[in-house]
Formats: sequence, C-alpha cells, structure tokens
Amino acid sequence: MMTTLCRRYMKCVAQQNTLKLSSRSLVVVFVAAFILVNMLLLHWMKFDNDENPSENEWNSFQRKMYRPDIRVHIDSELRRHIDVDKFETLRSIISSLGLSANQTIVPYDVNIDRRKNISRKATCAIVGSSGILTGSGCGYEIDQHQFVIRENLAKTDNFEYDVGNRTDLMTSNKALTQVLDHCLRGREIDCYLEYRDRLVALNNVYFLIITFRDWGNSDQKRFVKFIRRARNENLSLDIRIPNKPIKSIIKALWSLKNDTSSGLMIFTIATTFCDKISLYGFYPFDTSPTGERLRNHYYNYGSWKGVHDMKKEYRLYQKLHKEGIIRHVVGRCR
Repeated sequence: MMTTLCRRYMKCVAQQNTLKLSSRSLVVVFVAAFILVNMLLLHWMKFDNDENPSENEWNSFQRKMYRPDIRVHIDSELRRHIDVDKFETLRSIISSLGLSANQTIVPYDVNIDRRKNISRKATCAIVGSSGILTGSGCGYEIDQHQFVIRENLAKTDNFEYDVGNRTDLMTSNKALTQVLDHCLRGREIDCYLEYRDRLVALNNVYFLIITFRDWGNSDQKRFVKFIRRARNENLSLDIRIPNKPIKSIIKALWSLKNDTSSGLMIFTIATTFCDKISLYGFYPFDTSPTGERLRNHYYNYGSWKGVHDMKKEYRLYQKLHKEGIIRHVVGRCR
C-alpha cells in the first residue's frame, strides 16, 4: 500500500516539474518573440525614416508589413467590380463627342511641350480633395494605379499616407491659374516660394489647363502671361490645353444645370484612355458616412461653395459605381 502511494506521489511530482518546465519554456519563447518583433519594428521604422522622413513612421511600417499585395488587391477589385461592356459603351459615347485625350490634352506649344500623347492605361486613379481622405490610408493604393490624376495643385507632402505622392497629370482651373499668374510675378510676392516649389515638384508631369478654351480673350491673355512666367522660372511643365471649348459639351452629356466642375471634366476625359477608373476624394459633405466631422479639403478648410452642384455630381459618381462602370472609393482603404 505504502509503495503504491509513494509511486503515485513521485509520478505527480514528476508531472508538476514537467509543467513547470513547459511554462518556463513558453515564457522564454514569448519573451524572445516579443524582442524579435520589436527589433523588426525598429528596423522598418528606421528604414522608412531614412528613405522618406516626411512620412509618419508607424504608417510606413504598416504599409510595408500589411500591404504587400495591394496592387493585386486593386486589380482584383477592379476586375470584380467593373462591367467592361458598360464601361466601353460609355467610352464610345464620350469619344464620339470629340473628348478623347488626343483632342483635349494637346501641347500648348509643340516646340516645347514634346512629350508623347497619353497612351491607353489599364488602371487610373483620379484623386479629389475632399476631407473624406483624411485618415483613409488610401495613399499606397492610389500610387499603385498605372496613371494618377490630381486636381488644382492639391498638396501631397505630409499627406502621403492618405493620398499618395505620385502624379502623372495635374489639372488647373481658372481660379488657380489666376493665383499662379499672381504668385510667380517675383520673389517679393508672399506666395511666390510656395507655388514655385509646388510647380517644381511637377517635373515632367502633364499640366492641363482644362477650361482654357472656355475662357474669354482677357483670361486667355492672362494665362499666356502665366506661361511666360513659368518658362522664365525654368519650370519643366508639360503644359496642355484642350483644342476646343469642352465645358458645355460635358455639361450637356451629364444633364447638369450648373457649371461642370474640373473634377467631372477630367473624369469624363479619362474614360477615353483609362480602361478602369478608381475615384478617391470625391465626397462633398462635412460629415462622413459614419458621422465623423470632416474638413472640406484634406489639406485645409477650403469651401465647396461655388457655381458647381457638387452633390449632384457625387450622386452621378455613385450611380456609375453601382452600375459597375467605375469604382468610387468612399471611406478607408485596405
């Protein structure tokens, strides 16, 4: 009897010692894993800081660790969402109106602006300026499109995580062109350095004055002055203009009563050379779909007020999205 009890006791002691060793092993493994993860974190953050110190280190780390397949994700989303036949029908209608890229994005001066015409693109991102982009994390996704279009010199520095930093085509409306004409008059002008630096960053980017042919003679002359000032600053802008007035054509196409915004204009033109389009930052409301308060623009508190019916244009984008013609991104990205 005593022998049996002793054996049982010894077996329990052995089991307890084994459990203690297992627990200690688990603790050691956990601590080692924790140290390794932190070392990786510090390594990635240091790498990003050295490579691009303007980006938030944690966001850069997240980008590299959790978004390796983002281009595959975009291609998959576009293939899944967009109805090619419906899109081609829209493209055919718009092209028949003489709104192709070769007719609406032509060199201002063929002796200087010699970049090739815009070729067909598999994927395009068109980026608006709405505050809905703040905190969206859409920047890396935007930059993975084959061609990126932005509006009215919208800032990207310090906003890369949300809006990306790649630009292939930049538009300028009448109001911005007037600002540029004023600011480039000389270093004594307060806004000279800001706008010159923003234009310098657009080295070899298509710079489209989208409503140039819709302006009167006096406004066109002012634009010519801006061009001279830009040339004098040795700015490497590939300046483009439409070959005819296009505002009324696009307004009639979409059955609008108000003037067409430059965003809707460039979207319309883009359908003629982009096979699949994602829209970001086209959201003209001061609260998000989840009720969060928003700036009007992601980079400042500018106003949506003006001659455009931005809410009607938003409803148009939503309709095209639901019909599978475009991908209209509202909210956070993957």
